[in-house]
Amino acid sequence: TFSGIVSVVYDNNSCVKAVESDAVKLNNIKSIINATLTEKTRMIDKNEVAISVGTLTNNEFLLGRGFKLPFKYDIENLTVGEFQEQFTSVGINQTKYTVSLKITTKINILIPFNMQHTTHSNDVIIASTVIIGEIPQTYINVN
Repeated sequence: TFSGIVSVVYDNNSCVKAVESDAVKLNNIKSIINATLTEKTRMIDKNEVAISVGTLTNNEFLLGRGFKLPFKYDIENLTVGEFQEQFTSVGINQTKYTVSLKITTKINILIPFNMQHTTHSNDVIIASTVIIGEIPQTYINVN
């Protein structure tokens, strides 16, 4: 359903003139991914954790020892997507164009008397194409 995200524009001589990205489709993909990640986080139904009394004393010899106290916790998350475009040379007359979405999710886990923060980032390739130009008559590589 997301075909035509990237299109290559040619001039009258069939030479590459520009590469265009469809901003509406890209933003639609980003909003779907953000909504899905937020919904998956909300679906975590187990919202109780048991911590041993020895762990609460913060003494390394007592970690995990003693009876367990139940605590309720809550999860807050913020998902941010940022598009990145990259041109990479893959040959004398070839260039790879890639559009990727860097997804950063910041998660706060709230339990009584404490809050844990964690951040996860991941790159997802949205579109990739190879642009082929004219083959040069000569090629000189001078160091």
